[in-house]
Amino acid sequence: MDKNHPKFDQFPVSQLPAATHYGFHNDFADIVAPLEASFPNLTPLLQAYRAALQVESRIYVRPRGLNSTRKLLEADLRRDRLLGVILQTVNAHRANPLEPRRRAAQHLIDLLAPYRGTGRRKYGESSSAYSRLTELLQAEPTASEIALLGLAAEVQALDEAQRAFESVYRGEAADDALLRSELHAIDTQQTRRQVDRAYRALTQYISALAITQPTDEVLTVVAWHNGAAYRLRQELANQGRRRKRGEADNGTPPTQGAED
Repeated sequence: MDKNHPKFDQFPVSQLPAATHYGFHNDFADIVAPLEASFPNLTPLLQAYRAALQVESRIYVRPRGLNSTRKLLEADLRRDRLLGVILQTVNAHRANPLEPRRRAAQHLIDLLAPYRGTGRRKYGESSSAYSRLTELLQAEPTASEIALLGLAAEVQALDEAQRAFESVYRGEAADDALLRSELHAIDTQQTRRQVDRAYRALTQYISALAITQPTDEVLTVVAWHNGAAYRLRQELANQGRRRKRGEADNGTPPTQGAED
């Protein structure tokens, strides 16, 4: 790039598809942020950009925290492992020479048969199944048979794991319902236009800096932007070619791409 005449390369940013649009703008905001320390007048422009991005993020970024997802997976895995231990132990006792334990095992194996493969069901279905199972195993006379085979601790742990799973799962379901409600209130096209306008205001200001104060930090921002712009132009061009090939294969006339 010519250091005497640095400039931002133009590309049809408004044509970027879905999350690619948000991803580019979010990355660009992060690249620009270090300039605030040297150029305080940049702050309100960057704040407006991030505010618009915050709205767009609600469309493409789920509010679910990684922590809740991790807890859900851990509880799910714990339930499956505990059920596996219970099934294996009960099955082993079917060959027990002690008659009371053998009878208990035979009764339990029949009782547990419908719950094999519970871990492979969808979360909602598996949660209902585990709730029914733990209730069944803790009720008499089944609870006495569980105790006779030394599995009371495993059943208690299974009940606790199921309750932990249900708590996190219901929380995530509530988050999903809230997200759907929020998305219904968002005008996606208007939100994207607001982001693009804030982006253009930001690049215009930085373009002026690149001419009047072409520091290494400023030039780095311009260079990063232009590299991303080149890559995204190529992606858009490839998408256009694929679309035209598809239209040709279907016998329909090719469409013209919109200009930014």
